[in-house]
Amino acid sequence: MDPASDFTRIPLLARRGRVAVFGVLGFFLLLAGRLFSLQVVQHEALAERLADQSADTVTLKAERGAILARDGSTALAVTRMEAYSVYANPRAISDFAATARRLAGALGLSEPAVLATLVAHRDKYFCWVKRRVTRQEEEAVDALEMRGVGVLRDARREYPYGDFATHLLGFVGNDGAGLDGLELKFNAHLRGEAGERTFGRDAAGRRIFDPDYPGRDAVPGGSLVLALDAYVQSVVEEELNRLCEEWNPVSATILAMDPRTGGVLAMANRPSFDPNRFGAATAEQRRNHAIADQYEMGSIFKPLTIVGAVDAGAARMTDLYNCSGGAWSYSGRRITDVHGYGSLCVTDIIVKSSNIGTAKIIVHWDEQSHGSRPLIQLLTERYGFGRPTGIDLPGEGRGLLPNLRGWKTSQESISVSFGHGISVTPAQVLAGMNAIANGGLWHVPYVVAEMRSPGGETVARHAVEGRRILKSEACAGVREAMRQVVLRGTGKKADIKVYAVAGKTGTAEKVVNGGYAKDKNVSSFICFAPAEDPVLSLLVVADEVRQRPDGLKPYGGNVSAPVAGRIMLRALTWLGVAREREGQPAAGREGSPPVPPQAGD
Repeated sequence: MDPASDFTRIPLLARRGRVAVFGVLGFFLLLAGRLFSLQVVQHEALAERLADQSADTVTLKAERGAILARDGSTALAVTRMEAYSVYANPRAISDFAATARRLAGALGLSEPAVLATLVAHRDKYFCWVKRRVTRQEEEAVDALEMRGVGVLRDARREYPYGDFATHLLGFVGNDGAGLDGLELKFNAHLRGEAGERTFGRDAAGRRIFDPDYPGRDAVPGGSLVLALDAYVQSVVEEELNRLCEEWNPVSATILAMDPRTGGVLAMANRPSFDPNRFGAATAEQRRNHAIADQYEMGSIFKPLTIVGAVDAGAARMTDLYNCSGGAWSYSGRRITDVHGYGSLCVTDIIVKSSNIGTAKIIVHWDEQSHGSRPLIQLLTERYGFGRPTGIDLPGEGRGLLPNLRGWKTSQESISVSFGHGISVTPAQVLAGMNAIANGGLWHVPYVVAEMRSPGGETVARHAVEGRRILKSEACAGVREAMRQVVLRGTGKKADIKVYAVAGKTGTAEKVVNGGYAKDKNVSSFICFAPAEDPVLSLLVVADEVRQRPDGLKPYGGNVSAPVAGRIMLRALTWLGVAREREGQPAAGREGSPPVPPQAGD
């Protein structure tokens, strides 16, 4: 071998070695760069992609708080965690069309509708496909074992007694938000806080739970305890149905309160609806006439205005007024009574329901006040007519007063004095009458007595604070006059013998197209009992009552007074009020309230 050739081959080997070394180094540099890119630069994007493929993040619905009657145990609205719903994680679905086709077949849905849902939420981790599925549909979806699709237990709001107190309670939509009534007004307290849970997926796409995955438990909502008495409400519902069967009004309302506090013991309207199926109800069926409708109440307004004159010292209950034989003109305005009367005292003006007598009392009051327009001050500043009462329900009306700026003479006062030319809601007029019943204190009507935490502790309680608007002596005189209305006046059909009911009837023609319609009346009766120390006040209103085939006239004394009397007898007995002619405590107060008649329907 030529020694010179060895010298020439050594540098070649060295060069090849260096190339190999550089190649290896380059490979590791590329690998390191790739690792840096994957672990640092693209870390978040890849982690998100992995999550899309191997995990589902779902919302855990909070259990909505219950709404309870005043006994604290009768549940009027509850949440059942029994329904099942199908959901999807669109970001974990690779083929929307195939998924939509299979889901539509399993759920009985339109394939285009399912596809549209998935596409609309393509950038989301969660969307509902179908709420509240049947057991068969749930099993069909589970059998598909599709990635990004699952079944969850869903909350379902339930009203156990159907249309019982439905306008007061309101209802909840499919998304769990309150849409009307207490459900809307107190939605923030009732709804709770939703939770979140992330589930892993195995190689077959099946959902698995891993405690290390992030999650947040749902927090249940708080509950409400109402002033409403379940038994009194059941009596009101029953008697309202009877009124509608006998008289067939366009609409009807019964409102019951505790005049000592303003607490709503019962509230019912017809027409009505089942909040479990609120979607099938019309706007008229859902309307809460007790707080939203504005009526000219007619003669039930007379005690509210006359007591103002008595309170101011402008009239005494024994003062006599000439009722002009049934017809009287004042400043070009002609006023009539149904019956002609001569001289009547203030008490009998209320008992006989004389428009002329009422008007003369108010004119005299105006004249004594030297143009200060005291009736306006009574109606607006003391009773608060023309503005909402502040009851804790949505949708309350304001009422409608005449043009106060133009109210310069007694002519405007005359119409309003007997309930014409002023529109009020049932809640407004009963709140005003409560002041006469309790001796002069006006209370804000309220429905919710307590708000409770998810654990049942009381976190807020309604504070009963009365505002004095009338002297007790004036109220006592008008209360006695209203007692005489029931004993010997137009309210005789409300006399229940064992309890002293004080009340006032009203039959007002409705305003239609700017004028009064002779054939469309609002028939009403307002009352409280026992007369000397009332614990229950009632207003019964029937709108556009039809005359019965037997010829009985649709007056408030015929339509509404008998209903009020029957309710008073049963409710006062239940409330434990001693019967005045027996002197013994009424039976029925012990124990839990009876179940409302609609239970189980």
